[in-house]
Amino acid sequence: MGISIRAYARHRGVSHTAVRKAINAGRITTESNGMIDPDKADRQWDAQTDPSKQRGKQAQALARPHERKPSRFRRPPFDRSMRH
Repeated sequence: MGISIRAYARHRGVSHTAVRKAINAGRITTESNGMIDPDKADRQWDAQTDPSKQRGKQAQALARPHERKPSRFRRPPFDRSMRH
């Protein structure tokens, strides 16, 4: 089953422009109807994209796959012993 370029971009966490550039460069292929098979495209993207040239969230995830960045919205637990 194929998905649109914009849907694949959301799936991949990149812009639709990045997906179009990957298609035009031949890094990923589309089906005959213009749709993208996400499993096939993911394999092609990972195999044919240079991680050193990536930016943003996708590049950060590839550079440090085992590190997890703490959420900036998470508060430390409230310590009731500090109450006066």
